[in-house]
Amino acid sequence: SLPIPPAPSAAPTAAPAFVGTATCPLGIGGVVPVILAIAKLHLDPLSVEKVRAMEAYRPCFLDSIYIHPAGGCAHRAMKGLPCVTCETTRVPRGGNPHHDTWSYACATNAAIRRSQDLPEADGVLYIHADMVLSPRLVEILGREVARRSAVMVLKEEMIRLSADVPPTGWHWYIYADGIRRSLDEIRNHPNLTTLNHENIVISGGWVDMFYVPKKAWGLAGTMMPIFARNQVLNEMAVETILFTIAQDQNLPIVRMPCSGWCCGRERTLVLLRKGVCGHSIDMLLKENLENIGTVWQPGYNWTNVAREDINIGYLCRGVNATVPEYKLLVGEDLDTHPCPPPS
Repeated sequence: SLPIPPAPSAAPTAAPAFVGTATCPLGIGGVVPVILAIAKLHLDPLSVEKVRAMEAYRPCFLDSIYIHPAGGCAHRAMKGLPCVTCETTRVPRGGNPHHDTWSYACATNAAIRRSQDLPEADGVLYIHADMVLSPRLVEILGREVARRSAVMVLKEEMIRLSADVPPTGWHWYIYADGIRRSLDEIRNHPNLTTLNHENIVISGGWVDMFYVPKKAWGLAGTMMPIFARNQVLNEMAVETILFTIAQDQNLPIVRMPCSGWCCGRERTLVLLRKGVCGHSIDMLLKENLENIGTVWQPGYNWTNVAREDINIGYLCRGVNATVPEYKLLVGEDLDTHPCPPPS
């Protein structure tokens, strides 16, 4: 059974006046059947303006919920809004304190739990609050991702896949023990007996945004708390889980182009001219927050704001291969499976 986090809570006071007043931009084709989970929205003197910007997304989703550490849901900016408490932890990394939220597990399961009241939901989109979305992303989410029951991650230069924890590079050596403990638990978990252990694939990459389709909720909802409990970095845990599920359930993987990088702080929305999303935007600038709302206004010419350059593919395992290969769907028929049939 899924670990059940607390139900999304809302303060009894009325929501701010701007909540529920926006409309989804024309051209989207209606609300996408997705629940949006927004994490890491730092509460400060611009909190109300930040929430106003994030609420521009709500009309295009079945629901939006906010993820905060203890005390955040009681903040005045959260009045009347669905909010879930997920704790954060600081762990040492290379001698320096590295903050990482293990909220990927709590947040995903909170959104899954919310779907009990929204049975039409087809998936959960998790984002960090400084990830700025374009209406085009939502369109692609409905047209290509949700309808295919695909998992979605950010598009990078490459997908790193391995059968075991890489011995060197990045931060693998710090989290190797936690990853291996997690995989041992998964192999022996009574609720994961249907998972083919040969389909476990270790991967890592940016996960400031990811999408979990309904078909993957059962496995993801069980596996994510295991990695979180073993304090595995989200950038290693989430892709490992999603790619393992994609390989095991034969689900497509969509890689979404998002310009920028984890640790930059863009002062404008120029990021959206390069990709369908941008990260990270400087949310301490009121101008940026106002511009997010502008892009999402009906009638705004957002077709020229972001280019569409997504990858859709499958993990294909060759003969005697220990690690699958990511193969793209190509040509006019993007529903033709690129992997050769099993011999």
